[in-house]
Amino acid sequence: MRIPAALLSLGLVLLPPAASRGAAPAAGDSAGTQVVEGLRSPGKAVAMSLFSTAIPAAVGISAASNRETRNGHSDDTGAALMALAGLTIGPSVGHFYAGKPGRAFLGIGIRSAAIVGLAVAVGSSWDNPNAGSDALGVACLAIGGASLVVDIVGAAKSARDKNDEIRRVRAAATPAMIQGAPGVALSAAF
Repeated sequence: MRIPAALLSLGLVLLPPAASRGAAPAAGDSAGTQVVEGLRSPGKAVAMSLFSTAIPAAVGISAASNRETRNGHSDDTGAALMALAGLTIGPSVGHFYAGKPGRAFLGIGIRSAAIVGLAVAVGSSWDNPNAGSDALGVACLAIGGASLVVDIVGAAKSARDKNDEIRRVRAAATPAMIQGAPGVALSAAF
């Protein structure tokens, strides 16, 4: 009996995935859930963001504080750049891992703007302290700090969102034997 392709595709759309119909577990999957390639771990996304922020910042700050002076001057540029890179880029690493580069670049942009604003506030108050530059500095620190925390904690949501995208639409075409003749088996999950 031949089944029209339209009915077959409708059946693929309406039937739940094999794992939820009580099918046998996939190889290497003892829980009976469907194994999906490319899923991201929310815990790993948060850990990557946290450690990519904390380690460079701690090493940079430590290196700057332990630097010996030569001729009364110290060159802490490398240490400062390492700390700034950790504080600016580090919180976004988990979003890159989760496959959400737009979210990652948004956080980098917010923190970069906060650092520039802080530098402007420090520069303007260097020779002429005033309340406006103090307020700008405090606002930039608050915005940058909030962005840092939100991106580290939000990396888990980015991973879950990406996993939902991966699970939502899957289609595959694999070679198969159909009633003794070579053919193509189509499968889809929505």
